[in-house]
Amino acid sequence: RTPTPEYVPSTDISVTKAATAQVRLPRGGGTAAITYNLVVVNNGPDAAADVKVADTAPAGVSFGSATTSAGTCATTAQTLDCTIASLAPGASVAITIKATVNSTGTKVNVVVVTTSTPETNSGNNKASAQTLVLAPLTPPRVPAKVEEICRTLAANPKMLKATGKAQKISIRVTQGSKGVSGVKVKLTGPGISKVVTTGKDGKVKVTIKPSQPGI
Repeated sequence: RTPTPEYVPSTDISVTKAATAQVRLPRGGGTAAITYNLVVVNNGPDAAADVKVADTAPAGVSFGSATTSAGTCATTAQTLDCTIASLAPGASVAITIKATVNSTGTKVNVVVVTTSTPETNSGNNKASAQTLVLAPLTPPRVPAKVEEICRTLAANPKMLKATGKAQKISIRVTQGSKGVSGVKVKLTGPGISKVVTTGKDGKVKVTIKPSQPGI
């Protein structure tokens, strides 16, 4: 009588991975958040023992925390290691990794799953996902305000009589439509040399005694 061969269990575990598709770094420096979602599945026919999940962070990415629906996970800034003691046929485990990134470019993250149970298919034990990290937005440049620098001086009356008597002149200096205070105005002519400063609204009044024409 031929003895019945000892049954050797076998399994087929697979892993899939998804990541935040695109992030943008903040202005002024700092990091952006990335979330990785892993799903480990036992496709059977038997239970998978001592299932290991290993993930290494790509350059510029740092792992923060990890949560799992079964088993235990340990993380460092660069690595994730999870252990599932036994995964029944048809069962799945979801693992979520919270991470940050501090440099631009396409960040490709790869996860690998293994089991001590013999596998019928090892071609689905690895999965990858990528995140495009964009540079901070550059704020639009606001055109510099063009300041009108041309100033206009107006005097009233426009003509004085050379009588030698005191006469008042009203002077106003404007820039655009606004009066400009603090502007020095010099009056010169035969026997006249005077400097006055405009006050509020760009106005100033001055008294002179023109004795000859030509102010």
